[in-house]
Amino acid sequence: MSSKKKIYAFLILCLVSGVLVEIYFMANKNRQRAQIENNIKFYENKKLLFAGSSHTLFGISDSFEGIYNVAAINEPFLFTLKKIQMLKPQHVVVSLNTQNLQYDYENIFENGILNKPQYEYIFEKLGNDERNDVLSRMSFEARAFFHTKRLLPFLGSKLKLNDDDPLFGGWKNAGKKSQTETWRIEKRFKDEFEKTQFKPSAFQIKYLHLLCNYCKKNGVKLTFISTPLHPLFLKKIPSKVYQEFYNLVDELKTTYDASYLNYSSFPMPENFFLDGDHLNGEGAKRFTSVLIKEFSSTLFDVCK
Repeated sequence: MSSKKKIYAFLILCLVSGVLVEIYFMANKNRQRAQIENNIKFYENKKLLFAGSSHTLFGISDSFEGIYNVAAINEPFLFTLKKIQMLKPQHVVVSLNTQNLQYDYENIFENGILNKPQYEYIFEKLGNDERNDVLSRMSFEARAFFHTKRLLPFLGSKLKLNDDDPLFGGWKNAGKKSQTETWRIEKRFKDEFEKTQFKPSAFQIKYLHLLCNYCKKNGVKLTFISTPLHPLFLKKIPSKVYQEFYNLVDELKTTYDASYLNYSSFPMPENFFLDGDHLNGEGAKRFTSVLIKEFSSTLFDVCK
């Protein structure tokens, strides 16, 4: 075979291999989509749903009957709102801590949250203004990659974030893992607050209000919950930050008839914390059992 024919044969082999690989990853993407849609059907029209960020994901154990958890790590209120609209619960409990309102939440789009299958799926359900809000918080390079990988899933599979979270919901059980050394808590605090100079996120606050407004207009009972924080982490949060936070909570309660449960300082054993502001698996079981016991006649009437 001549050298020219060898080159042609090699190019054809590469092309065929590329097409086969792309077909494989497209099929995998379709399987993920089907799983997400099955999960949506499972969670639809529940009496009570837990939603929101990693504080709910790690902190509320769905190992109890009647507890359904659809939270996710770093989930912004825009996507929590879309989940509520899709799932139509009678009552939704959403995590709301001071950390959820920090500017760092706007960086999640730049850092690749749309690479997670459930958020790529939800992105397709956004309206034009919502999409623009998301894309405007991404650099040109991040936007270009996001759009390209939707056409070439193989590219996305190589570069996306590691993601072992359930597709569209489920408790993330951290077992007995506990990283509560003082230096780790201080680092966690700096990552959550000091790196963004305690700057609030206009994006988060905007969609928090829209979430509340949707629930009020559509008869969805809404409860916000601040999950337990490690005492060292809690102590570091400036009083000014908390005052602004509570002012916002009061506004939400007054304007939208939302309820608020504050468990920030709820006493938990040291080994029940995953880190400064998350519970581990053992802590989640303890905390969820406390909630069921204390609110069995109201919040958890479905668990009787």
